[in-house]
Amino acid sequence: MPDLEFRSANRLPLQVDAADIEAFILAKDPQASGKWDEMGRAEHARAFTAAQTAGTDIVDDLYFGLVDTITNRGTEEDYSKLVTPILRSKGWLGGNEDRIAHRVALIYDTNLRIARAAGRWSRYQDSKAALPYVRGLTAEDERVRHPPKSKSDHTAFDGIILPLDHPFVAEYWTPLGFRCRCQWVQMSRSQLARRKMGVTSEDDLAERKARIGPPVFSLVAPIGKQLADMVEATNAERMPGMPMVDAGLTQQLGEMAWAQVLSQRSFELLDAALAKLFGL
Repeated sequence: MPDLEFRSANRLPLQVDAADIEAFILAKDPQASGKWDEMGRAEHARAFTAAQTAGTDIVDDLYFGLVDTITNRGTEEDYSKLVTPILRSKGWLGGNEDRIAHRVALIYDTNLRIARAAGRWSRYQDSKAALPYVRGLTAEDERVRHPPKSKSDHTAFDGIILPLDHPFVAEYWTPLGFRCRCQWVQMSRSQLARRKMGVTSEDDLAERKARIGPPVFSLVAPIGKQLADMVEATNAERMPGMPMVDAGLTQQLGEMAWAQVLSQRSFELLDAALAKLFGL
């Protein structure tokens, strides 16, 4: 279940998915799609899909095969052995063995990377008091995405240092794309003090962001969806006779407050807005 703890600005972003890999996979909703980018980044984090599954009945085969593999502590090889014969028999991707093998491996890898990333976010939040900063790291080898082979330059991610609560960290929570090996590593205040460069400046961050390009995935629900969930949960718990939270007004004021957070990095603004809207 999503974490709807929003009473403190220290819990931003407002909503964090389940940390446990098995629970994360089990909570997904299988959805067929034609092209991978038909769904938004946040939807990909919560739904299970695979490109070229629209008009077929194989998305459930792919999903429940993954569930079976994860719950039985299987491997990528176990997943492939389980689903490949089914996909072949149904003629997916024209029954091409190489294409099926590649896609099955990518599906397995992508879902586990996203599930582990969700768990890492939760653990980092739990240890934030002692380790309030993060540093971006790459694998530092020739496989790191960079031009001209790729439009995205993940070498620009290496060495970014920011507070864990910085909006950029949530937006660019790794993985940044398929088979991306970039990671955020937590740092203490003393570790930061020993680094001469300190926290990455906003100008430097903007330049790096342009080089990295937009991330493929997002583990944080859009602010509108989070506010809608919060309104629904709050109204469901209201005592008889208490006024309901106005969903429309909450959406409008909450999104305005979040825009101020992103532009001014003032978490107090959002905390005050939520306190007013939800009567905290």
